Amino acid sequence: MKIRTKNIPQIGAFSHARNHLYKERLWEVEVKFVTKIDNLGISYDDRCRTDVFAFGPNGLVDGWRGEYGGSYAAMYSSSTSAQSTAGNLNMADMPEEAVVLEIVRHWKSSWVRMYVNVTHKAKLLPKRPDDVDIERVKALLRPFKSLKAPYRQEPLHALNATTQELEDLVKRGWLKCHKGKQIKKLERPVWVGLSHQMYKYFDFGGAKITTEGKNIVEGHI
Repeated sequence: MKIRTKNIPQIGAFSHARNHLYKERLWEVEVKFVTKIDNLGISYDDRCRTDVFAFGPNGLVDGWRGEYGGSYAAMYSSSTSAQSTAGNLNMADMPEEAVVLEIVRHWKSSWVRMYVNVTHKAKLLPKRPDDVDIERVKALLRPFKSLKAPYRQEPLHALNATTQELEDLVKRGWLKCHKGKQIKKLERPVWVGLSHQMYKYFDFGGAKITTEGKNIVEGHI
């Protein structure tokens, strides 16, 4: 499951992790719900480095910055406070009050995994809307997640998708169009055999699936 940094709860260790992500200019994180943590900070890719930061209710407990060229940013904590608050990061139990960030830095981009205790799952999972057919929503969103724009037409036509349905996905924040654009259904003449027929197609207005939309497709709701 992924979550935007701005949607991380502003309580306890979550708040400190959120502030750290803002400082690092990282706007989206992958959330891992765990009971134990192991092998954090290990990178076997020469083009990557991995940083690890453990947060408790009062702030940063311990942290490690790796090096490019494949690195062990952190296998064991050197701090007794970290051992008690966030574990020694090697098959340690994941305390309920702790949040651990694993930031993988590639020379082209960066991505983040946020490890939290499974008891926080209900707090972080998006609420399931009760006014839509969630299976229908998944089907409509799936082409936006897995296909490029030119290849979305056929599966959406097969679903008998309407502009009203797709615009509703935009309003709910599951799709996002370019500024000032919206999803429209247009038509143009095409040759079929020896005659013209009108071909109906969607103008997606640059629509892309959002983090929240991806979570729905993946069943994190």
